[in-house]
Amino acid sequence: MPAMATYKTNDAWKPLASLLKKLPALMDLRYGFPGQFPPCLLEALHKYLPRCRLHINTFKLRSLNAPSTDPYELMLATSPSLTSIRVECDMQHGYITKHIPNFNYEAVQSMVGGLAPNLKELQIFHADWEANLDSYLRSKAWRGLTSSDQIESSRPVSGSLRCLEIDVGHAMIEPQLIETWKAHTDFSIVETLKLESYISQDTFACLAANSSLPSLKRLVLRLAGRYIDRRQTNEFFDIARSFLCQLPPLESLELTGELFSLDMNSIPGHHGAASWRRLWKLDSSLLLGIKNHLGYL
Repeated sequence: MPAMATYKTNDAWKPLASLLKKLPALMDLRYGFPGQFPPCLLEALHKYLPRCRLHINTFKLRSLNAPSTDPYELMLATSPSLTSIRVECDMQHGYITKHIPNFNYEAVQSMVGGLAPNLKELQIFHADWEANLDSYLRSKAWRGLTSSDQIESSRPVSGSLRCLEIDVGHAMIEPQLIETWKAHTDFSIVETLKLESYISQDTFACLAANSSLPSLKRLVLRLAGRYIDRRQTNEFFDIARSFLCQLPPLESLELTGELFSLDMNSIPGHHGAASWRRLWKLDSSLLLGIKNHLGYL
């Protein structure tokens, strides 16, 4: 849906915009329609509901290849109402087609880095065209959100995400991806981290060596045991255990993937029984290990 189509469908949303004016106590608005979030709704939020949090589950900017960013899309990307977004990176090797590069990933990085001042939750899904989302070649350089230079210079260098969720499909999450997001948001205030794709040994080593997650409360990890050299299996799970044990006690912990060699002697005691009662998708050997360690489930 091109950016201009947003204006053509705007009138259809005006009855809802009128309704929003009559809901002064509304605290959250969630949007999941495939088209762009309508201008009339954003205007209503800014004018009548400045405290209402906007959550967009189908976030996408459609004018990033135009000579200049669409004014409304720039307003949306920098809106103080915008609190959480879900982004599907559905292009192939960073391109919508062979000739049209897609810069939504870069745009979201800029938003997280301060352009969207109240953005607290980010979910990125289905980016299985590259594991680190940064290594594909560009024939056209990212210019940034045009007309945002003055805005960008006034924002903090690092963002303030509370929740970061990444799924790169069948690829593995590599250290470069973690370092990229550390450069755009302050990991010390992240409360929920969900790495839904397999994590490489180097990524675990990166997380363990640079643990900076003192505020973490909820963690989801997918261990990639079957994809590593068997000679490195013990080292892989030792690094995983070390990382889990140096985290603050968690409210919930979800581990999936290859768990057969994960040492259970110290992890449950460190995080407490409460977090393990909320742990999902365990394989039978790990479940037995937890039960034996805690004495119950």
